[in-house]
Amino acid sequence: MRFGIGLLILALSASSSLAREENLNGVVVDVPSDWEVQRGEAGSMLISQEFPETDEYEQGAVIIQLIAPRGVEGTLAQGMAQVVNAFPDMAEEDTTTDSAGVTSNGYEVLMEYRCCGRIQDISAGLTTIAVGSPTKQAYLQMVSMNMDGDREDEIDAEFATMARTMRLNESDELFAVAPKDGDGGLEGVYTYLRTGLTLNPFGGMDFTADSEITVFDTSGLFSDTIPANMDMAAHCADHPRDCGTYKVTGGGFWGGAKQLEMRSVIDDFGTFEVEVSSLDDQDGGLSIDDNFHARLPAFDAGTTFDGQWRYFWAQTGSMAFSSNSVAVERLLTMTPDGRFEQTGFSGASGSVDGGTGTTSFATGSDRPLESGTYRVDGYTLVLSGDDGSEQMLSLFAPDIGSDELLVINGSNYLKQ
Repeated sequence: MRFGIGLLILALSASSSLAREENLNGVVVDVPSDWEVQRGEAGSMLISQEFPETDEYEQGAVIIQLIAPRGVEGTLAQGMAQVVNAFPDMAEEDTTTDSAGVTSNGYEVLMEYRCCGRIQDISAGLTTIAVGSPTKQAYLQMVSMNMDGDREDEIDAEFATMARTMRLNESDELFAVAPKDGDGGLEGVYTYLRTGLTLNPFGGMDFTADSEITVFDTSGLFSDTIPANMDMAAHCADHPRDCGTYKVTGGGFWGGAKQLEMRSVIDDFGTFEVEVSSLDDQDGGLSIDDNFHARLPAFDAGTTFDGQWRYFWAQTGSMAFSSNSVAVERLLTMTPDGRFEQTGFSGASGSVDGGTGTTSFATGSDRPLESGTYRVDGYTLVLSGDDGSEQMLSLFAPDIGSDELLVINGSNYLKQ
């Protein structure tokens, strides 16, 4: 498996018509029609796109290499290291992000991203994905040069989509969050209160208390957010990072201890992480790895509220020569006649100490008043504005039987 700068430059001038589906030694990947493709030495393919200089961006280029060697010479991690080392300058950079797991077809998959290196004095990033079975391996690697801002985000999204379409064998299915035979066994919406301290971007520490949600569908799908209208299949197709599949094993007289296997999508490239936890049915909920998850009842259709609820979020911190803070407040008033009003503000302030003194800043804005009607059905709150707008939000009350705390679209609203 060899690849070097010379092939990079050659690929920039190559052009050929390409079908959406490309096949290299039985490894299949779907390529957008506006990318150019060149087949290199046996077992490799180059996919490229140039980006012209604009008022906002420098001239840039992206090269994607698909490598599908015949046979297996070592472990997948060893093969990945060899592919990365083809770019010595990038191989010296620390790994910025990485992940490991399995694909939706059950193959081992590794991903790593190395940022902010230079190739021939051009700023570059390197993303490498390795997929393998005991008898076959394939690698998809993207080198991005002089890419930043929205242009970089768009290319990253296209590469992630390409990676999700990569199939190690022609008979493999496309990436999907889809239950398998034997999956399922649970049903309902459950919450677990997780607390802790986290480091914020300003150097301070934040205490967090989040009501984590797990929605189990009998089909074998689960989600960590409440889907609109509780349509799990549609939600997981549109938002795979929220979702995964699960199965329950054990239990009964001969089944041994009950266990819960959960396969979660952990990155945009289609990697699943598999976790196995102990599972016990308890009054009012489930014990998962000895953590109690309370079952949340749905609100009756037509439920109304009476009061004002406040969401407030703030961060503050100090570093060697600066201090900063940011805050957001939202106020939601709901009345028994089905009307609502919503307002709030956001603001930020800070100071920076420099050689010429201290520079301070402060900024803020009020959220325009919104009003209209609301309706509640199950785990959904729909706000219909007087201006014709509509918001469909998830809704639950962690304290069963009380509306002192409402969690709306994942944010905690305290009754005033």
